[in-house]
Amino acid sequence: LLADPSGPGLIAQFHLRPLRPERSRDFDAGVDQFFAAGRGRLGVTWFEQRYYDLIEDIPASALPALGIPAAVAQVALYGGEYNSLDQRARGVELSAAFQPDAHWRLRGDYPATAARVLRTYSFDAQAPAINPLFPGIPIGAFAPLAGGRPFRVAPQTGSLEASYARGRFTGQAAAYFAAR
Repeated sequence: LLADPSGPGLIAQFHLRPLRPERSRDFDAGVDQFFAAGRGRLGVTWFEQRYYDLIEDIPASALPALGIPAAVAQVALYGGEYNSLDQRARGVELSAAFQPDAHWRLRGDYPATAARVLRTYSFDAQAPAINPLFPGIPIGAFAPLAGGRPFRVAPQTGSLEASYARGRFTGQAAAYFAAR
């Protein structure tokens, strides 16, 4: 809007504001059980995360759904960036650590995450793509749809680590896993 001659007037008239920081609310609770005289630990943690006001690219056709007046939507022909995406993630994390002797340390963890997009006005939400192999099933080609899993959030991940230290020698091996 700033580039349009009528933009500053529209910004003042409708009290439009610049992008806000993205917000989140996180909660987790867990229990650890120690064993073998404190050399081992098993843990389970439940978590719930909510993400608000995430920034996404919105087409001009979605501006009225966000409460943006028609006069502003007509000037913003290509849409813009808005704090309009909300997501949540909840799940459980299992972890274990064990030190069998003074030299070896073993550790592993496994988080399972159920993540969902709660609100989106992206281009894909306005006009979802359809895969010809699966007709009638809308998909988000460039952004996830409401009710779907956010992109780049695996439902299951895990890691295993082993380290050995004796004198001046230290060795470590690690493996990390992620589901589809």
